Amino acid sequence: MRPTSHLIVSTPISAGIGLAAWSVFPALLCLAAGVLIDADHILDYVIWSLKNTRRTFVLILYAWEVLALLIVFCWLTAWNPYLIAASAGYGVHLAADHLTNQTKPLTYLLAYRLAHRFNARKAVGFVPPDPIPGLIEAAINKAKKLAKTERS
Repeated sequence: MRPTSHLIVSTPISAGIGLAAWSVFPALLCLAAGVLIDADHILDYVIWSLKNTRRTFVLILYAWEVLALLIVFCWLTAWNPYLIAASAGYGVHLAADHLTNQTKPLTYLLAYRLAHRFNARKAVGFVPPDPIPGLIEAAINKAKKLAKTERS
């Protein structure tokens, strides 16, 4: 999912958390956790750049095991509302990606990806597309549209 889709999915959950807690901070924490987890894609982009290949698929934060650990930490902290909020945002993000991304059913288990040595084709089912040419192409197309509009 794209960040805007995660924002749309996370907003009602965050609002519910905020209402339940009678506080804005847990709501913002839930929203941030629901959207900003995509930052771990940066690690894969760096690995792809260094190895000059997209054959690996690490995404450390994309793991149901992490959510299980977060739930244990919630329990250990006597159900800290801030940790619950962050866990809810994380869980919504993970569930949305798992349900909408066309990957193998076990892709979102870190142990499964590790067992396949983070090999994208084996663990995910495909080699992820390189995001950089897509971003460059989008920027070029945007510039062309702007130039065309200015000429008109």
